[in-house]
Amino acid sequence: MLAQVDEKTLAMNIALLIGGLVLLGAFFLFTVAAITAIKCALWIRRCRKAEREFLAKYRRADGRQYPPFMEGICTQCGKGNNKVYFTATGEELCPPCYERSWRSEARQGAGRAASRCPRSKGQRNDGRRLIVNPRRC
Repeated sequence: MLAQVDEKTLAMNIALLIGGLVLLGAFFLFTVAAITAIKCALWIRRCRKAEREFLAKYRRADGRQYPPFMEGICTQCGKGNNKVYFTATGEELCPPCYERSWRSEARQGAGRAASRCPRSKGQRNDGRRLIVNPRRC
């Protein structure tokens, strides 16, 4: 004997089944999007951290690159070190001596730069735009 099927109940069950599948698909897509967004955010953080570590290792505090280095003996303090910078002046300086040296030069250079015309030698006037004609001061 065949069972009798109520058409109204069957239609409601099919609608609930389709609605449930749609909600399940939407939940799946939302989950995939959330996981992707979290991975992207973590990747961006790792990239920024790696860039900060790189800059801390290979760049000075003012953003300029450290000079070449090797093992050697510092000419100022006379200590042997695994890392001795070979400066353009011919000195061989360990990291602490090099830090003192370039920071004192930067302080002295800042005093001299303030007394000069800010537009000389095509320098940046306000840090934003390059002065094209350095002779107009």
